[in-house]
Amino acid sequence: MVSVSWWQPLLDIYQEHLLKCHSNLGEYELHNEYYMKEQFLMYEKFRHAENEFITCDFCTKWSYRYTINFDILTCGEEE
Repeated sequence: MVSVSWWQPLLDIYQEHLLKCHSNLGEYELHNEYYMKEQFLMYEKFRHAENEFITCDFCTKWSYRYTINFDILTCGEEE
């Protein structure tokens, strides 16, 4: 079973935008932009239930709003 990170759906949406609106920039530029957005989502510090946005660095008109909710599941026994 392949594990999918929580941010993959956001990257898929961003990649769709890049291919639809900026394919003229070339594969190298699009790959770099995708990679930078992935690194941002992986390492940025997010707060519970706050509205967040990913934006396109190539244009100012596109953004995508999302909210991250943290759930803690515990599994253990007390001694």
